[in-house]
Amino acid sequence: MAGDGGSQKPELGSPLSGSSPIRRPRTILPWIVGVVFALAVLFVILWAAGVFAQKSAVPDVVGKTVTSAEASISDSGFKLGTVSYQAAAGKPQGTVLSQTPVAGTEAEHGSSVNLVAVGTSLRIVPNVVGMSQSAAKAAITDAGLTLGSVALVYSATAPAETVIDQAPPAGVEASAGSHVAISVSRGPAPAATPAATAVPNVIGRSQSDAIATLQAAGFVVVVYQVSGTTVPAGTVSGQSPTGGVLAEPGTTVTIVVSTGASTSSPAP
Repeated sequence: MAGDGGSQKPELGSPLSGSSPIRRPRTILPWIVGVVFALAVLFVILWAAGVFAQKSAVPDVVGKTVTSAEASISDSGFKLGTVSYQAAAGKPQGTVLSQTPVAGTEAEHGSSVNLVAVGTSLRIVPNVVGMSQSAAKAAITDAGLTLGSVALVYSATAPAETVIDQAPPAGVEASAGSHVAISVSRGPAPAATPAATAVPNVIGRSQSDAIATLQAAGFVVVVYQVSGTTVPAGTVSGQSPTGGVLAEPGTTVTIVVSTGASTSSPAP
């Protein structure tokens, strides 16, 4: 038919007349990833800057003893920093004169609080043998000194968890704030402790000889220098743990090395 011959059917796959091309939706996933990454970087920067750090007010410890002040500082979420000493007429030894940061300051948890207390340049090391570790620490702090390394050793005679020796020994003059190392009994050595070995006695030796001897025996060495008039300079005058005590390899052995005569007077 003539009418049929003039009509044309659209080819398969061609767009219909008058219709616009089909557009595929653009994915937003790369944008989401980019935003998340940017937020993560921003969070890390703010965290490093301390924006999210937990803060609280620094306690007032002026007027307390150093030991009491340390307890208050610790209970408030902070830690004791440096303790320096100076003379102050009419105030008991060890009384806190000032603190940094000052009381009421908002500071990050775990940060240090530094103290200035009553004292002089030299202190007398207290006798802490026979005390518990906590009692020894309190006595050392009250004397204007600092607890140093704590070695755990075996002892057939000293009760477990009590101090069996110290370095420097009691009665020695030491600079204010200097360290006092202690050895704490673990009780008798069990039968199956093949690793435990006797600590060499290095008192009277030179510092270099003492260090070499202790390291050869498998111990870690810490050196404290203390003035003294009876022991030549450069000579070991004390150690903790003492020679002959059983300890496991890797235990810290503190040696006290004489620097010769002091030029200052100890606190009364």
